[in-house]
Amino acid sequence: MSLRFGRRLSILPGVRLNFSGSGVSATIGVPGASITLGGKNGPTANVGLPGTGLSFRAPLGSRDPRAQNELLPSPPVRLPGAGDRAQSLPLPTPPPLKDIQSGAISSLTTTSLAEFRDLIFEARERRGSAERELARTIASLADAEQSVTDAQCRHDLAEQRIARLEASFFRSFRRGSIAASKTELVQLSRRCDEAKTRLIEAETQKRFAEDARDELWLDTEFQLSGPAHAAWQRLSDAFSTLMKSECVWDVKADRSKRSGEERSSATRVVDRRPVSLVRAGLPIIQSKYEALRWQNANGGDLFVYPGFLVVFQDENTFALLDLNEAKTTLVPQKFQETDINPHDAKRVGTAWKYSNRDGTPDRRYTNNSEIPVLLYGEIRWQSDSGLSEAYMFSNAEAAAAFVDQLEEFRRSLPVADPEMDEIFRRVDFQTSNFSKVEGTARWDFDCKFVCRACGGNVIRYDGDNPSDATIVTCKNCGQALGSYGQLMAGAKYVGTQQLPRG
Repeated sequence: MSLRFGRRLSILPGVRLNFSGSGVSATIGVPGASITLGGKNGPTANVGLPGTGLSFRAPLGSRDPRAQNELLPSPPVRLPGAGDRAQSLPLPTPPPLKDIQSGAISSLTTTSLAEFRDLIFEARERRGSAERELARTIASLADAEQSVTDAQCRHDLAEQRIARLEASFFRSFRRGSIAASKTELVQLSRRCDEAKTRLIEAETQKRFAEDARDELWLDTEFQLSGPAHAAWQRLSDAFSTLMKSECVWDVKADRSKRSGEERSSATRVVDRRPVSLVRAGLPIIQSKYEALRWQNANGGDLFVYPGFLVVFQDENTFALLDLNEAKTTLVPQKFQETDINPHDAKRVGTAWKYSNRDGTPDRRYTNNSEIPVLLYGEIRWQSDSGLSEAYMFSNAEAAAAFVDQLEEFRRSLPVADPEMDEIFRRVDFQTSNFSKVEGTARWDFDCKFVCRACGGNVIRYDGDNPSDATIVTCKNCGQALGSYGQLMAGAKYVGTQQLPRG
């Protein structure tokens, strides 16, 4: 037999406390319409018809805590006017970022440099063949050296055997063996001489193969005038300063911030990756000038040379762009930095994790953290052929200085003349011995015309008094270098450009 204990205490009109063996609960309302709070069943609603003894009781919430958790979104979104109370609304899906990436490398090359790029491919392939031929001659040389060693060893052993036989007490009984050994020694001497001859031939072939390989470099030396050379040095110095930026990022993708949905004063969202700038040359380019290399997180690295920009993925995949086509733009960026605090970045303001449209902190959020706003420099590389890269630097002043120096270097380059450009491809004008003619503004200087095909420096032409149209050839290899007038014009141009350094 079970006993039930119950007691009710009215504390206010319409409010009663209920005491029972399962605990204490409170009933609010009037008979026939009330709510019970507390107790083991949780909140319940009580509805009845007075005087009939009929009533109905229903729970107002789930008793299963797991069911309650499923109703809460993860994570919650704070709504305006809700303070710190989490509301059951899902977060909107952010739009995807737009990639900042160049087009296919095969399509980036400037039209005027396409032939030069093909020559680099051809020279590389021919050099590869020369390298294989050199490897074969080195192997032949090693075999020849081993043959000489073996022949000399057998020859020495034969000499020692003959010496022992002749010194033996029984040498009179071994005359036949001694004679045979001497015959063998003569044969071994002849083989030894033949092996040494093959060794000399192998060494000669190796030298020829090395010379052939070393000549298969496409001449990519840049003819910079005095002002252009000085401008390149200043650009190189600006690059050295830019390299030392505490943080360098490749901006891979970006998008505009969703107005009204993201509680931030930022206007742009970016995906960036740390990269580095270094000085490094390319195996396909031979030049006394070091390239300025920009590491690329999502494509071929950029190599800046005095004459062009190389987008390089590997020796089979690269593009050449004229520096006047590869445009650079500096974009100062006020960046809300939440990850790091570079020491070389200038702080220009303060933002908040949650902000109003005017940038002031949104007071409806507690623990609204402060975010420093830093000034970064973003350099963008672009071209009509499809180049599109963006780099962000913590040192905004260094980024601005580099862009300025690059523009100054571009202005220092002469306007291209197709005919003279072809002359410069054939002839290296080497000027020296500058001296100013006393009492005049004229300078005298010596000029050596070096054939780029063979390295010869003696020219030949018909007649004693050549005209401007007289064809000049290389005396060493016979290649036509151009007309006499063109060579004189080239010498005058180079000499004039060298005067500031003369």
